Parts: sequence; C-alpha cells; structure tokens
Amino acid sequence: MADTKYCSCCKEVKPADAFRVVKSGKSAGKLQTYCKACFLVKKKESVERHKKKAAEYVPTLTRILPQPSLPETAVCEHCQETLPIEKFPIIGTGKVKKPWKHCFSCVSHSSRTCNICKETKPLDQYQYNRRGQFEYTCKPCDWARTNKWLRDRKERLKQTVNSVGG
Repeated sequence: MADTKYCSCCKEVKPADAFRVVKSGKSAGKLQTYCKACFLVKKKESVERHKKKAAEYVPTLTRILPQPSLPETAVCEHCQETLPIEKFPIIGTGKVKKPWKHCFSCVSHSSRTCNICKETKPLDQYQYNRRGQFEYTCKPCDWARTNKWLRDRKERLKQTVNSVGG
C-alpha cells in the first residue's frame, strides 16, 4: 500500500494510517476515500439528518386512527331476524371488523359436507376465512392435513440436512 493518500473530502494528502480499511464489497482491503476525521464528520451529519427526518415522521406514525365501530344490531341472512351484534361471529382483524352474515344459532343448525372426509357436519365444525366464508374442510380434517404437512416438512428438512452435511 502507498504511504500517503489523498482525502477527497478535505482535499489533503495524509498518511495511510489516517484512513480506514474497507471491510467488504469490491473495494475490500483498500483504503477508504475519506480520512478518519472526515469520515466521522460525515457520519455525524448523516445521523443528524436521519434523526431530523425521523422526528418529522413520528407524529404521522404515532397518531391514533379512529377505529370503525360495529353496529349495535345486524340482520341474519338465514333467519331474517334482527339480533344484537353479540349473536354474530365477528370476522376480520385489525381495522376491518364486521359481523358475519349468519347468527350463531343459524350457524350451528346449518351444515356442510367436508371435502376430505365427505361427512356432513354443522357449520360450527368449520373455520371461516378472512373473506367471511366457511372453509371446505372441517376442523379435524384441516388439523390432520396441517399436522401431516408439518411432519412431511420436518422429514424433508432432515433429508436435506443429511444429504448436504454428511
């Protein structure tokens, strides 16, 4: 390496030990273009700039958005009764929550056939998704399918580790 180097910031020629060594990238092992003193000044300026930007954005990030309120009552599409909102499953997470279209009593009396076990079961044996629709597999079949997938995945990972490692 050279005994001296030109600092592109302060425009001075300084000894090589006044520069930091680049640790990664294409220039790894070479000296940086700024001397240590200029590098610290630039870093402090950058930190201050980022702090200022962050201070400007904090009020917009921390403001509390109004939560949409649920109605007091809802009409069940199955029995056509107007019931209090507590009688309906609430779907959705976070900001968007709404009552499901059937009340709890209609859900427990309605039924559906599972695509896996082909048994007809009441709707309360099915999970409903984010769109407010019941899944096509009953909870026990869905859990069994998930557990099988997890066991298979664990085995595949073991095989991959064994083939790579040894």
